[in-house]
Amino acid sequence: MYKVLIVDDDILARNYLVTLIPWQTFDFRIAGQATNGPEAMMFIEASKPDIVILDMNMPGMSGVELCKWIQEKDPTILFIVLSSYDTFDFVRESLKSGAIDYLLKHELHAENLLEVLNKAKATLDNRSSAMKRNEELERNWEMTNHRTAIELIRELLLGRSADVQLVEEHLNRNLGMELKNVIIVTLQVVHFSMLTESLSENEKQIYIRSIKDLYWQCHVEGNKLFFYLEEGRFAALLSYPEHRSEGAIAQKLDSELRRLEKAMHHFLNVRIVFGASAAANQLLQARNQFLAASRLLEDRLLQQFTGVKTTGDGQEEANANPASFLQLDQERDLLTALNLQNRTQVHAVVQQIFSSLKESRIQHAATIQNMLKELLTIAHKVWRDRGLGGMKPGKNFTSELWKEQAERCMTVVGMRTWVTDYYDVVLDEMMRQDTMANTPYVIQAITYIRNHYAENISLELAAKSIGITPSYLGRLFKDEVAQSFTEFVNHYRVSMSKQLFEQGMSIKHIYESVGFSSYNYFFKVFKDIEGVTPQTFVKCKLQR
Repeated sequence: MYKVLIVDDDILARNYLVTLIPWQTFDFRIAGQATNGPEAMMFIEASKPDIVILDMNMPGMSGVELCKWIQEKDPTILFIVLSSYDTFDFVRESLKSGAIDYLLKHELHAENLLEVLNKAKATLDNRSSAMKRNEELERNWEMTNHRTAIELIRELLLGRSADVQLVEEHLNRNLGMELKNVIIVTLQVVHFSMLTESLSENEKQIYIRSIKDLYWQCHVEGNKLFFYLEEGRFAALLSYPEHRSEGAIAQKLDSELRRLEKAMHHFLNVRIVFGASAAANQLLQARNQFLAASRLLEDRLLQQFTGVKTTGDGQEEANANPASFLQLDQERDLLTALNLQNRTQVHAVVQQIFSSLKESRIQHAATIQNMLKELLTIAHKVWRDRGLGGMKPGKNFTSELWKEQAERCMTVVGMRTWVTDYYDVVLDEMMRQDTMANTPYVIQAITYIRNHYAENISLELAAKSIGITPSYLGRLFKDEVAQSFTEFVNHYRVSMSKQLFEQGMSIKHIYESVGFSSYNYFFKVFKDIEGVTPQTFVKCKLQR
């Protein structure tokens, strides 16, 4: 809505103008009235109007003089002149002074006033659109330059481009960056995969953007570029052209990054670890600076997890792609225990994995994080295969509870506890689903089998423990599980025997441990279910 100032010494003329049209209906607002030139000048200086409607014939300062003053003061203000005289001199002088149009008072009515106002409005609209287009072009140009700079420096740091001169020219010419005392900083969000594993891709991008926004709000001195790399890792290029002491720069930067670390934890409830390179006066060393910062970050992250510092000092260590720590047999054991809903065995396998982790000489913090990610993937696989809803089990750890759980994963011991709890969520949901699918009698029978499979159990003993007849339990079991009681027991015992095979127990000891009365019967049942003999199964396992 455009602001209009009316200037006329005649109060009747002013009132007539005010009531002539419904101003706001046509996107105008009467912002003020003045009786003479000096009053108009004061109003214009205090509250700039978009349009001035003024009388040419006023005592003291004439309309022509006021027009000239407005043109000198602010040429963006449009004005429409009014007069009782239809003379060529008045028309010529007003138009020479920049008036958008000229109206005679004795011929003034709503239609010709609106015609002139709409002419002024069209001019203002075009001017506003042009300004917005120019501002948008400038913003797009700045954003394009910034995005190009980020892409160039990212490629340089990751070793995908060696054109240092091109990067330096772009930073100097388009961003005005003076490359003196340049420092590369790397920053890692701890357990990024775990924190974002239940988020959609769009939610993950919002999460990344919130981290970048908070970084900029912390106003790290010397900051020029801050951008996302991958898997929760960010990088920053800092420049301190006005500082001379590298020690003072390093001390100040460390203090500011510690402040950033606290802000990330306070506002976003995430932990970060950072590494900073030494200063350099050209980008020729940027790649090596990035590797040095990454090594320092890895050192700090590993020390955070295990209390052990890395000892590697080569480029290969920082550049290597850490291998998976989780072994295939451990993955198989977990999947089997989960599918059998054997909580004790699940806990035992998790304990064994983390015990071996503690005993190993881990050289990369990323190895630990990858292992944690793999453990989550196993849980997700079971969750998905069992059809436990369209979400991952991580959705059960929502909002602050999820972040509170993530806090526990800052040490290996905390990670083990968290993973155990995570698997318990999956097991609880599997059992809940079974409860919904089966009658209480069948659920009690399955629980009885799981608790007593290593003993000499039978349909009669199970029915007696539940308090129903064997024939009734047999029919219920067949209808709901699609297996007879004996078939289910045999399948469960064979599954447990395969776990014992994986643990290296001999065949002669296994058949008794899982409840079979004789080796021959165990041999027959195992081959019927698995399609191979126990010896062949063990042989294939050893070959893997």
